[in-house]
Amino acid sequence: REIFRREVEESELLSGLGSTDLAAGLFFSILDPGDEIIITNPCYLNYTRQIEIIGRLGVNIKRWQTIKNGKFIPDLDELQSLITDKTKLILLVTPGNPDGQVFDERVLDGVVDIASEKGILVAIDVAYRAFHYEDGVPSYLSRPRRENEVWIVTLSKELRVPGWRMGYLVADPSLLRVIETIQQAMTLCPAHPQQLAFVRMLSKDGVIEELQDFLLKKTPKKYQKVASLVCDELSKTPYIQYLRPSGGFYVFFDIRGIMASSKKFVSQLLDEWQVALAPGIDFGMEGWVRLSFAPVVEDQKLLKEGMERIRRFILSKT
Repeated sequence: REIFRREVEESELLSGLGSTDLAAGLFFSILDPGDEIIITNPCYLNYTRQIEIIGRLGVNIKRWQTIKNGKFIPDLDELQSLITDKTKLILLVTPGNPDGQVFDERVLDGVVDIASEKGILVAIDVAYRAFHYEDGVPSYLSRPRRENEVWIVTLSKELRVPGWRMGYLVADPSLLRVIETIQQAMTLCPAHPQQLAFVRMLSKDGVIEELQDFLLKKTPKKYQKVASLVCDELSKTPYIQYLRPSGGFYVFFDIRGIMASSKKFVSQLLDEWQVALAPGIDFGMEGWVRLSFAPVVEDQKLLKEGMERIRRFILSKT
């Protein structure tokens, strides 16, 4: 309410062990054998894995290809063509992981409109909502929740405590009661010390003003600067094509000009040059790799060293 200006009721909120855990509760609560879920391609790997586990129980996964010819082009007509009377859920992540792309207001509202007409839920993961670049925070983060929306939020990225596992859902109260029952069976509740720590931190005098400045001004400016530096370095590297991120702290790039296997690429890079990337195949996009610059945001010298190692590795393979 105070930072992103979204009006919510307590009955619309459910806390849990981070967004991944809460999303699993959502999947188990609404998906039955024979149902279909539509995810973007690429998609956050843990969501894909969770759905594949549920898929063993007869749930089918459809992929909406949002990256075409090296560009982020989410086509609503293509999405609509994937929908059947068995579709239960559409899952979006914005800014995206692994690609750092952002759904604009027109496209996101279009997805929700299409889903609403069909009686389909839309789950929107906004783990990186404090990391929007040029265009600032989209208006859909502050408008009231629409009836068929489930918002998945994590505090770990915003507050820089990823190991603490704390997140929450914003959804219809009746759906949250079902998810809560599943959460009690799977993980029971978040750890008490972490809950107390978050409450104490968020209750401090002046903390809202500090967080508004930190999350909405300082963080986007800092991370956009580093993202631009990464892209500038990649521009000097032959045989690759990259997606310039609009948010988050990842850069996704195409390595098919060097080798076909993303797992082979990242394995050899790690073994030979001690630089760790994530293979695109884990996100549904073979031939691409994900670079996270979050660990080196405060150390541009180390970042440039890592980028130089990637460049030299690529040159050694071509």
